[in-house]
Amino acid sequence: MKRWMYTLIAIPFLLLACAQEDAPPENTEDNLSETEEHQDHLTETEQETEPPAVDELMSQYSDLAYAKGTFKADDNLRVEQFSSKEELIEESSQFLSEEFAREVVDLRFEEKGDGVYVKAMDGPVTLDEEQDYNLEKLSESEYRATQQHSSELHGEFELVITFVRKDDRWVIDGINQT
Repeated sequence: MKRWMYTLIAIPFLLLACAQEDAPPENTEDNLSETEEHQDHLTETEQETEPPAVDELMSQYSDLAYAKGTFKADDNLRVEQFSSKEELIEESSQFLSEEFAREVVDLRFEEKGDGVYVKAMDGPVTLDEEQDYNLEKLSESEYRATQQHSSELHGEFELVITFVRKDDRWVIDGINQT
């Protein structure tokens, strides 16, 4: 009778031990590396869906368009830190698409024998930081910001700024008025 009782007591423990052997191990190196890879993948995907830093990109664009900050000009309108338009395009390609950088630099700067000069003209219309704007996701790699403007010089219009993702960073691809 004692044997029978010991057997009945031992059976649940044996079943429990067998069930644990069949279950996949929880903390093996393979499982940890798969989990880490999955988390890395999620992080990359999440980064792609992060919207552009609109204010920062527009601040850099304003520095270029108004020849201030890195693009500062002296009293004779000569750009101090750059000696060619190509250098300006290369530097501004950090925050503008290359095509848009070339367009802005060709419009606002001229190259002379002793350096690059700012062309005398009105500054561009940019985002008004005091006013709200709408940021719309067009795809994983493109956003559009819009803002309503009104001025005596330009009348009423909508400012449209396109942001695209290039080389794992956001850049301004164009600024238009409609």
